[in-house]
Amino acid sequence: MTATSGPISRDDAMTQALEHFRSGCLDRAEAIFRAVLAANPRDADALNLLGVAADTRGDSAMAEKLIARALSLRESTSYRSNLGLALSHLGRHEEAVVEYRKALDQEQNYPEAWNNLGISLEALRRSDEAEAAYRKAIAARPNYAEAMGNLGNTLRALGRTEEAIAAYRESLARNPAAQRAPLGNALRKAGRLDEAEAAFREDVARNPDSPEALNNLAAALGENDRAREAAELLPRATALRPDYPEAHANLGQVLQQLGRMEEAVAACERALELRPNYPEALTNLGNALRALNRLPEAERALRRALALRPTDVGCYNNLAIALQAQDRPMEALAVLDLAVALDPDDPETHHHRAMLLLREGRLIEGWEDYESRFRIKQSGDAYKQFADAAPWRGQPVDGRTILLVPEQGLGDTIQFARYASLLSERGAFVVMGVQRPLAQLLRSVPGVSRCVAVGEPLPTYDVHCPLLSLPRALGTTLETVPAVVPYVFSEPDAAARWSERLRTDVAGFRVGLVWAGNPKHLGDRQRSIPVKAFAPLWRVPGVRWFSVQAGERATDLAEIPIGDLPPGGIDDLAPELTDFAETAAALTNLDLVISVDTSVAHAAGALGRPVWTLLARVPDWRWLRTGASSPWYPTMTLFRQDDRRDWETVLSEVEQRLREACNGPRGIGNASTALSDGGVVYG
Repeated sequence: MTATSGPISRDDAMTQALEHFRSGCLDRAEAIFRAVLAANPRDADALNLLGVAADTRGDSAMAEKLIARALSLRESTSYRSNLGLALSHLGRHEEAVVEYRKALDQEQNYPEAWNNLGISLEALRRSDEAEAAYRKAIAARPNYAEAMGNLGNTLRALGRTEEAIAAYRESLARNPAAQRAPLGNALRKAGRLDEAEAAFREDVARNPDSPEALNNLAAALGENDRAREAAELLPRATALRPDYPEAHANLGQVLQQLGRMEEAVAACERALELRPNYPEALTNLGNALRALNRLPEAERALRRALALRPTDVGCYNNLAIALQAQDRPMEALAVLDLAVALDPDDPETHHHRAMLLLREGRLIEGWEDYESRFRIKQSGDAYKQFADAAPWRGQPVDGRTILLVPEQGLGDTIQFARYASLLSERGAFVVMGVQRPLAQLLRSVPGVSRCVAVGEPLPTYDVHCPLLSLPRALGTTLETVPAVVPYVFSEPDAAARWSERLRTDVAGFRVGLVWAGNPKHLGDRQRSIPVKAFAPLWRVPGVRWFSVQAGERATDLAEIPIGDLPPGGIDDLAPELTDFAETAAALTNLDLVISVDTSVAHAAGALGRPVWTLLARVPDWRWLRTGASSPWYPTMTLFRQDDRRDWETVLSEVEQRLREACNGPRGIGNASTALSDGGVVYG
């Protein structure tokens, strides 16, 4: 150890070394510590600080040896704490706790030791003790930002998310330069996605080339139904850090939200190349494969995810969905029962269990589990405005006003509007809340005293009930479904106008066609059919075809070459169907409606019109798992897939039945009776 001005003292050398250490010049600091030790191998401070330097550059095993040797020469609280830190970096947290405790026995108000003790206790999943340690550190040093942030981590692990958010905010107040990611993740967990996004955006603004910051922001955007924005950010993150499995897995998830399933599979597979035992990537992969009908592969991926997280109820739910998609309901139910045993209060599990039980025809059990939907974000948020109002659960309602609350799709509202007449028979004044396109039509439902469209001021009411909770309140079973049809009616003037509109000099059965549902529906890939696939039906002679397809898929007709259309073409009614009152008037003048699972099928069934509904292999719960008839709509015939990929066989059967009906003595007007299988079969 030399200098231009001559030899320096040991103390000056140590001071110099510490300055190098604090400025990040570890090599220079270590060189001086070694020079001090060369002059005096028993210099405990030099041994300790050389050990701390070794730990800082990642050689914790060497750090343990050096600091232990320092302790053999002199007992010191700081040495004990530093040894604990080296042991914790080696993953030996039990031993680290012992060293921290020894240090604290010597000096109770030692904030670093309390903070580091908390870190090791949290690593050992002793969160209650970790919380106490962090609070001791903060008591010893009230402006200790790191300890406050660590306290937030532990509070979040304990499920005390709001307290964690407060702790993170306190930490950031003490150290504004710190990352916002922990705060953002806690806000995500609390469902405060806009605030989470703001926190992550601050990190991106501070470091726009940070793949971690970009990934965190994208995750929040994806959860906030802004998948397109997330999908733009994540490729930037993976370009900056190609070996970033979390970003690839998140990209797989948002691509799935956008319906880009093949790309989602590729992103998840890339994440798994980087981290083979990555449960989130396996889950995302399994769900994307399920959407692509690659069900055995989906099941394998989801079982791998469950093996890695055997106590994660979300893994059980995803596996159960994949099993149901393969028409293995009893296996799916067993998986869901295991999830309920793990977490009896998880709403997602009860919701999936409800869908399964209802599809199996076990309605009483299913209605009970179905109430869990209000604890799930998508349903619960829309229902919050009624949280303080008196609910109706079946108690006497004579002389009282009941508000029926719409909560899901148009088809659901049509299906369950039938219960208004039962409530009216009990003496209730029934106010029906409806989506605006249904307002005019559902005024015709017997028992409805008043219809109020969503967004209009509500009248005073005594009790309320969500529409899909009415079957539970009234104890509906398969045998007691209120199935008197029609229970909605077209307006006479509109029906007469549509009779004139559909009259031509060309004879033929008038058949309405609907081939697609709402593309935003999660199951739309399974239930919708390309319009070109209906071409075999157009070969049936004596049929006049009308499109009753609404929404963006109505334009599909324009993509069909004229030569591929039926001889008389397809009359597109969509531009004239301004609401469901108009649709009902048109349906009243058709002889048959052929539809996939959409609101038009419900409207036709509620009008008592013959309707043939084409169902995916595993349909929505209301259609049950088997049977050609529906307990909800007596004039409806169900045509079911035998295989998830195969609509051709379904449409071939429909073509044959249509030929028979057109040639039969009773004609298409009685088609649902003529084509029944000799009785209603449920489940």
